[in-house]
Amino acid sequence: MKYLFSIATRLFCAVLLLASATSAQAALLDLSPAKLHVDVSSPFVLDVNVHNVTSLYSYQFDLKFNPKIFSAVSVSEGSFISGAGNFFPGTIDNATGEITFVSNSLIGPVSGVSGAGTLARVSFQSLSQSSGGRFTLQNTVLLDANGFDLAHTTGSALVTIGAVPEPEEWAMLLVGAGLVGFQVKRKAARISLN
Repeated sequence: MKYLFSIATRLFCAVLLLASATSAQAALLDLSPAKLHVDVSSPFVLDVNVHNVTSLYSYQFDLKFNPKIFSAVSVSEGSFISGAGNFFPGTIDNATGEITFVSNSLIGPVSGVSGAGTLARVSFQSLSQSSGGRFTLQNTVLLDANGFDLAHTTGSALVTIGAVPEPEEWAMLLVGAGLVGFQVKRKAARISLN
């Protein structure tokens, strides 16, 4: 009987361990939108979001980008811990293409925030036409109310920059579309006569 109880106890513990391991997913820290196309000399915003986080009390991250094709303008607090903590927008260095030590922390003996939301909004300006530039999160830290590290993965974003069409290009496009429409109408008229 003692043997059966031991086996049942071990089986029960194994099932609990397996259930907790499959339900506990690591949080995700990413940039949104993950893919974006903008015009030359256009402003755009990337959101730094967290997903599937449990008891987030404080965070810190750096953001790396290509300074030859992008310029960082500002960093503002997102809505996930908004107004409840000490937000620090970090330091923008457009010469090296880095925004360092963006952070926020709740204040006092409160439990952390769980769920998903926007931690920060980063405004940029595109500088020149490019096939693409990657934005990556680095030195990321997510902590719970006890100061323990929260397991997480990170994502990145790809932003491409296209040329703004000149007025002459738009005129040529409209003339070309008009000629195609004229040819289609002319061909349809010929077919109806036959």
